[in-house]
Amino acid sequence: MAEVSAEVSFENERRLCRVAEVVHFALGMGYRRIGVAFCVEMFKEAELLCEALDRFFEVVPVCCRVGLASQPVLSEQTGSPSCCNVAAQAELLNQRRTELNLMAGLCVGCDLLFARLSRAPATTLFVKDKSLSHSPVEALYSRRHLEDLAEKSASLNLKGEQS
Repeated sequence: MAEVSAEVSFENERRLCRVAEVVHFALGMGYRRIGVAFCVEMFKEAELLCEALDRFFEVVPVCCRVGLASQPVLSEQTGSPSCCNVAAQAELLNQRRTELNLMAGLCVGCDLLFARLSRAPATTLFVKDKSLSHSPVEALYSRRHLEDLAEKSASLNLKGEQS
């Protein structure tokens, strides 16, 4: 895996986008079955991704709402709405014996749980970021977003320091 990863990352022309890197990596590893765990809010993007990957692999897409009612239900543990079922996403892909799983727009936390439960290696292909057109790195270049973050972290006392 390290050798194939190095081959992809040291590609000379630096022209491969993230999707192409994943395809090259998966082909280099000899993978045939790819899982796509996606958020319902990114259905169109997941559909486009699956169409692109289908040229090279057997693709197994699974939506975050798999096995749940169409409307949010209250979680018994937290009392808050629950719409995602990442455990079922991971289990379905485990049952289908996917060799690589791609996370497409899963929420923070859900992505961590999915990666932990997935038997196949799992990587994030793209993230959901509603305020920044799905490009969270833009927050690092934006004074407004950094100032908002600083204000919120100060008010929440995130480092656990005494006020």
